[in-house]
Amino acid sequence: MKKQTLFRKSAVFVLALCLTVLPLCVLFPRQASAAGTGEPLLTLEGVDGVPGGKATVGNGKVNDLGLSGGEIEGNVFFFDLPLKTGRYLAVITYCSGADDRYFIIDTDSGSVKLPCPNTGGFDIPGKASALLDVTEHGDLIVGSDWYAPDLVRIELYADDAFPLDGTDLVRGETETLGCGGATLSFDLKNGVWSLYTGETERIKDCFFTVTVNGRQLTNEDFPVREIKEKSEDLLTVRHSGEKGGDVEVEQRFRATPEGLETALTVLSSNGKELTLGDASPVLLHTGGVGVEKGVFLQIPFDNDAWTEPRFLAEDRIGFPSVGWEVGAWFDRDSGEGLIFGSLDHDAVKTGVEAYGTDGKLRRFAVRTGAAGAGTHDLCPHGVLTGKTVSTPAIYVGFAQDWRDGMERFAHACAAHEAPKASSFTLPCGFNSWGRMQSGVSYGAMTGVSDFVAGELQKTFEDAGGTVYINLDSYWNRLASNDPSFKGDLDEALSLFVAHCRENRQQAGIYLTPFAVWKDSEDDLKNEKIAGTDYTFFDAALRLPDGTLWGKLDGGWALDPTHPGTAAYIADRIGYFKKLGFTYLKLDFLTHGALEGKHYDGKITTGMQAYNVGMKLIEELCQNDFFINLSISPIFPYRYADGRRMSCDAFSSLDDTKHLLSHITACFFEGALYAFPDPDHLVVTGVPEGLARARVTSGIISGASILLGDDLSKAARDETAKKRIKELFEKEEILKIAARGNTFRPVSVTPGQRCADAYFDTDGDTLYLALFNFDATKKKMTVDLPELTGGKFAAKATELWKGLAVTVENGALTVSLPAQDAALIKIALSDKADDPTPTPTPTPTPTPTPTPTTAPTATDAQTASPDETPAPTSDTASAPETAVDPTPPSEEPAETNAGSETPPATPSGSIGAWIALAAAGALLAAGCAVFLILRKRKK
Repeated sequence: MKKQTLFRKSAVFVLALCLTVLPLCVLFPRQASAAGTGEPLLTLEGVDGVPGGKATVGNGKVNDLGLSGGEIEGNVFFFDLPLKTGRYLAVITYCSGADDRYFIIDTDSGSVKLPCPNTGGFDIPGKASALLDVTEHGDLIVGSDWYAPDLVRIELYADDAFPLDGTDLVRGETETLGCGGATLSFDLKNGVWSLYTGETERIKDCFFTVTVNGRQLTNEDFPVREIKEKSEDLLTVRHSGEKGGDVEVEQRFRATPEGLETALTVLSSNGKELTLGDASPVLLHTGGVGVEKGVFLQIPFDNDAWTEPRFLAEDRIGFPSVGWEVGAWFDRDSGEGLIFGSLDHDAVKTGVEAYGTDGKLRRFAVRTGAAGAGTHDLCPHGVLTGKTVSTPAIYVGFAQDWRDGMERFAHACAAHEAPKASSFTLPCGFNSWGRMQSGVSYGAMTGVSDFVAGELQKTFEDAGGTVYINLDSYWNRLASNDPSFKGDLDEALSLFVAHCRENRQQAGIYLTPFAVWKDSEDDLKNEKIAGTDYTFFDAALRLPDGTLWGKLDGGWALDPTHPGTAAYIADRIGYFKKLGFTYLKLDFLTHGALEGKHYDGKITTGMQAYNVGMKLIEELCQNDFFINLSISPIFPYRYADGRRMSCDAFSSLDDTKHLLSHITACFFEGALYAFPDPDHLVVTGVPEGLARARVTSGIISGASILLGDDLSKAARDETAKKRIKELFEKEEILKIAARGNTFRPVSVTPGQRCADAYFDTDGDTLYLALFNFDATKKKMTVDLPELTGGKFAAKATELWKGLAVTVENGALTVSLPAQDAALIKIALSDKADDPTPTPTPTPTPTPTPTPTTAPTATDAQTASPDETPAPTSDTASAPETAVDPTPPSEEPAETNAGSETPPATPSGSIGAWIALAAAGALLAAGCAVFLILRKRKK
C-alpha cells in the first residue's frame, strides 16, 4: 500500500488502544438481503467508524477528512468487514460544498480515488459510487490526500446487484407498434420492450418492477404473457402466472404524435384489495440507452431553497442522481436523445433516476411513488389501494434535439390534461417583496401606485399588459408601519385597493394556504381557525406515527384534507375578494404535497392531498383572481395562470444566473403556464449592466413584468427614476414578453449553471438574448443558420441601445461589456441579400464591479400566521438585497439537492456503550495488535 495508507493505520493503532469503547455496529454492521435484490449487503454508518488523525464526528457524519488545516490527514476506519473476498459496488453518501473534493478509499486489495461533486453544501447529502475489491474480513479506510467531503455512510452491494448491461436474452415472438416516428418492439417471451428509429435501437430491453403488498415483482416473475388489446395506436399485454401470488399486471402502450405513453396496472386475481407502492414502468441498464456521450438533465421537484436544474455529464452522475416528473438523457455533441416524464400528477410523485458508477451510467429508471430529500419528505411515499391500481402514464420520446423533445413532452402533458385557460393579459407593475419586504406601508404602497400611473403605466398598457400593484408577505403591516395612517388594517387594505382602481390598476395580495407561521406547538394549540372550533394544531399535518410533521422553511405544514385547513383557506380568499383584490400570489405550496398521515383516510399520498387543496382554491377563486404560484411543484400545472420559475431573484449577477438556470432547462413551462414568472425585477443599487441583464432575463422568461424596487422612493430619486424608465419604457421590448414565449438556450454545457445565449422565433423575426457573466469585456459570436429554420438574417438590431449588429457569413458577433446583456432582433428573409456589413457596435463599457454572490439558501419569504413570514436561516443568510434583516432562526437546514437520502444521525444508546466498555477496550487492543502483526508479515 501507499506510505500514506500505512501512516493512517499506524496512527490509528495508538488511538485504538486508548479507546474505552468500540461500537458494536463496527464489528457487526447491519446486514441486508442477498445480492441481486438492489439491497445493500452491508451498511457502514460513518459515525460508527473509528476516526483517525484529526477526523471528527458530528451532525450524523464524519468531518475533517483528508487535509485538515492543509497538513494533517483525517481518516475513518472500518475493521474486519463481514464480507467474502470479491468485488463490490460501494455507494457513498457524503456532503460537500466544493467540486474539487474526493475520497481515497483503501482496502487490503487496493486503493480507489472517488471524485465527489458538490452537493450544494456540507449539510446537503449526495451520493457517489465506485467498485471496490475487498478481502475477506479485511479493513476499509476512507480519507484523502486533498480536502475531502464529509462522510455520512457507505453501502456495499454485490457487483451484480445493479448490472451494467442487461443479460443477452433468447428472443421470442414480438409485437410492434408505431409511435411518433419510432417503433416499439415487444418481446412476448421475456416481457421486455425496445424502441427503434429506423434501424437504430434507442432503448433496449426495458423491463418493469412493481411493489405489490410489500413485495417487489418484475416482468421476470410472470411467465405467462398474452396480448389483451391491439390496434393501430394501442398495445396492451397481460403478465400473469406469478408463482404463489394473486397478482397480474397489465402493461399498456399508446402511440401518439409526440412519442410513446406507457403505464402499468396491477390487478388482484382473487378479488381482494392490494396495495401498490413504488413502481418502475421504465427500468434500463446502461446498455439499454442508446446515447454515446450521455448528459442527464435533472429537473427539481419545486423551486424551494434556490434549488436549480442540472446538466450532469455521465461521469458526474451519482448513485442515484434524481430528477422529478421529467428528465432527459441526450448526447452531448449531437443533442439527440430520450425524454422521460410522468403525464399524470394527481396521485403520486415520479422520480427520474440515473445511477452512475466509475464514470458510466449503470442504471436508468422512471420510478413512480418516489419520495425523498428532493421532495422534502420525511417519511416514505404513501401507497395506493384497490383491486385494480395503476401507475401514472409515462411519456417516452426520442428527439434529434433534446430541446424539441422537452417541448413535445410539455405538449403531451397539455393534451393529457389541459393547462388553465387563462383569460388574463401580461401582468405588469409592482411586487413589494423586492425591496420593501417587511417595511411595506400604506403610504409607500400608494406612492408606488402613483409612480407607476405617472411614469410607466401607458407603456405597460400599450404593450398589452394589465397593471397590478401587489402586496406580498407582511401585507398585514400596511397600517401599523405607517404612523400617519390612523385607521386599522381593514381600512388600509380597502383604501389601497380603491387607490389602485382610481389609477386604472388592479391590486394583488399574498397567501400561504398550506403553511402556518407559529413559533411552537403551544402557539398552534392556542389559536382557533376563524369560524371553526379547530385550532391550527388540529389542522397540522401528521407523520404516520401521529406526531406533527413539523416545520419546512420555518412554517408548520397544514393538512389540505383537514376541514380546519379548508376553512382557513376559504376565510382568507373570501376576505381578499370582499376587499377587491384580483391577483393572488400563493406561496410555500410544497407544504401541501408532503407525505404523511392525512385527516381524510382515503387520501394516502401527498399529491392526492395537494390536489384536494388546489381544487378547493380553484373553486373558491372562480377566475376572480390572477393566480400565481411561488414556491411550488412544477406539476400539476392546471390550477394557475403563472408560476415563478425560480426561487427569489433580486438584482445581483447570481440572481440573474439563478433564474437563467431554470430558463435553460425548464423553458417548456411556457407550454404549461400562460405566464411563467421571473420574479420581481430589482434594478437599482447595482451597475447598469447588471440591471440590464436582470431585466433581459425577465423578458425572455415568457413572462411577468413586476418591478421590485421601492418606487415610492424612486419618485424622489432622479438617478433611480432614470434607471427604471430607461429599462421599462421600451415598448418593443415589453411586447417581446407579452408574446408569452419562453426563450430556448442556444446550447448547454454540462456542469454550468446556465447558458449565456437564448433565442426565440416569431414568424420572420429571430430574437436573441446574450449574457456576459465575465468580469471583463467579451466578444460573443452565434452561428445563426441552426436557429433560423433555413432563413437568412437580413437585418439585426440590438434593442436596448438601438444599434445595428453585424451578421457576416451567417454568424452574428457582438462585443459585450462585463456583466451585461444584449437583446437582439433579427429580421429574416427567404433569400440571402448582400448588404454592406454594418460595423459591430462597441457599447460604452460600464464600470466593472466586484462580482457579488447571493447566498443559496431557503426562500427568504417565510411567513407568520397573519401572512407575515418569519425569516429562517435554513442554509444561509438572507439575500444581499433583502431589507430589514432579522436574526437567523434556530431551524435545522432542509436538504434539497443531490441525494434522496436525508443526513444520517448517530445510532446506539448510552446503556449499550457502558455495557460494552470493558469488552470494547480489549477488542480494540486486540484489533490493533492483529493489524500490527499483519503489517510486519507483509
